[in-house]
Amino acid sequence: MDASYDAIIVGLGGAGLSAGVELVEKGKRVLVVEKGKDWGGASKWAAEGIFAVESQQQINAGDYTTRDQMFHHLMNYSHWRNNGRIVRKLINKSAETLDWLAAHGMKTLLVGNLQDYHFGKTGTYHMFIDKFHSFDKLVDYFISKGGQVVTETEGQKILTENGRVTGLRVKHGDQVTDVKTTVVIVADGGFIGNSKMVKQYMDQDTTDLYVAGELKATGDGINMVHKIGGQMRGFTNFQNHNACVYPTFEATGSQGGNHSINQIYSLPLLWVNRRGERFADESVVYDSVLWGNVTAKQNGQYFALVDQKTLDDFKTKRVPMLGAYTRYFQVKKFIDSLKPEDVSSEMTVLQQLHVDAATGPLTTMDQDFQQAISDGKVVKGDSIADLAEQIDVDQATLTQTISAYNGAVKGHYDPEFNKDARLLKYDVAEGPFYAIKVHSAVLGTIGGIVVDENMHAINTQDKVIPGVYVTGADATGMYDNSYSDVEGITCAFAWNSGRIAGEDAARFLSKD
Repeated sequence: MDASYDAIIVGLGGAGLSAGVELVEKGKRVLVVEKGKDWGGASKWAAEGIFAVESQQQINAGDYTTRDQMFHHLMNYSHWRNNGRIVRKLINKSAETLDWLAAHGMKTLLVGNLQDYHFGKTGTYHMFIDKFHSFDKLVDYFISKGGQVVTETEGQKILTENGRVTGLRVKHGDQVTDVKTTVVIVADGGFIGNSKMVKQYMDQDTTDLYVAGELKATGDGINMVHKIGGQMRGFTNFQNHNACVYPTFEATGSQGGNHSINQIYSLPLLWVNRRGERFADESVVYDSVLWGNVTAKQNGQYFALVDQKTLDDFKTKRVPMLGAYTRYFQVKKFIDSLKPEDVSSEMTVLQQLHVDAATGPLTTMDQDFQQAISDGKVVKGDSIADLAEQIDVDQATLTQTISAYNGAVKGHYDPEFNKDARLLKYDVAEGPFYAIKVHSAVLGTIGGIVVDENMHAINTQDKVIPGVYVTGADATGMYDNSYSDVEGITCAFAWNSGRIAGEDAARFLSKD
C-alpha cells in the first residue's frame, strides 16, 4: 500500500470492481480496500445473473422489453418514490454494461425469467457463465493495469479539509494508516451484517431471520459518508427474498437443508399466520420478492399446512405442480454445463427454458419429515385441535380457515385471494396434520446514502459532496420500500453504478 492514490475504493464486489476497472483504464492510480479475506461480495457469491434491456441477445431473440417500457414499470412499481434519473441511467446503460462485462471476460446468457410468476413475459435476466473464474480474472486484469488490492482491510474515516477529500483512514489488523486521495468510492455492500442496525430498521421480528447476504457488510461505508455530511435515507429497504425453513441457502435457490421439506414448503399449498389466518394467494411463492414481502408482513413467520394424504401423493407420484425452485435448478444445471464459447447461438438462448414442471416422487419423504420434526422445524398433530395447540393458534380460527380453504379446493374457486384454480389441488382433511415453520430470508440491504444519477454522495443540504461516490447497496434512490420484482436488478445496479462512479470520478480527477 502506497502513501497516496488518485482514488480509493471501499469494497471489492461488482460495484467496487467495475469502478476500479473504469479508473485504471483511464490511467488513474487506484487502491481497493476489501474487508474480507476474499473479494467478491454479493455480486460474486450470491448473484447468478444480471438484468439488462435491449441487449443484443434480446434483440436476437426477437421479443424484448424496451427501455421505455422498463422505465415505466420500475417507476410505477415504486409509485414514483424512487429517483427517476438513477433508474433511467441504469436502464439506458444496462445493455452496454453487459457488453462491457463480456469484453472483460464475464459472459452471460439470456435465460428469460427464472421465477414462474414472470414466466412467459419477455425476459431480462442474463445468467453468468463461469462466474467465479471470470470474476477473479477481472480482478487480475484490474491489478495488471496497475490497480492495487489489500484484503482484510477496512475503511474507517474519510478525511476532508475545507469540504474536499484529502484521504481515507484504513485499518489492517492493529495498524491504522491515513492514505492520501482526492476520491473515495464506497462500495462495501450495505449493512446486512450489522445485527443492531438490522433490528433497528427492519419492520419485522428479526429473531429467526435468515441472512443469506454478506455478513462483513456492516455499514462502515454508509457511516463514514454520513459523518462528513452525507444524507441518510431508505434504511428500511431490505432485499426480502423467498423464505426458508432451515437456515441454508435454500432461501436463494440451493438444495441445502432437507430435500422433501424444501420441495413441500416451496409449493403453493395452504399458508396461515401465527393467528391461524390465511393471508395471501400462495402462488406468490413463484415470485421471490412477493414471497419475501408477504412473509415479512406476517412479522417474519408463517406455517405451511399439509395433511398426510397430500404428503403420500408427493411421496409416490409425479405431481404436475411446479415448486418455487424447480425452474432455477434445471436452468442452472444447463448453465453450469456451458463453456463461455457456447453462448452465441439463438438455439442456446432458448433451449434451457423448457423445464419439467412437476414435483415428486419424494421417496425420502418419511425420513425427511421425521428429521424435520426432531429438528423443531415441523409440528405434527393427530387432529386440527392438536395441531392448533402445538403451534399456539386459536383452534376455532384455524378450523374455520382450513374449512374455508377446503371449500375453495372443492369448488375450484378461491373467493378470498383468488388463487388460480389450477393450484387448488390439495385440501387439508385427512390426519395426521403437519405445520411447517417458515421464516423470512433476506439477501441484503438496499439503501443508505442519497446519491444522484452519477453516484455522487448528497449532503443534508441536497448538494454534491465533491470526490465522494456511493454505489450499489450503500446507495439510496433505486428503490422505494421494496426490492424490485425485476430479476437481476440489484446485481445490475451494483455493476452499473460502479461503472458510473468510476467514469465520473475519472472526469473529476482530470479536472481537479
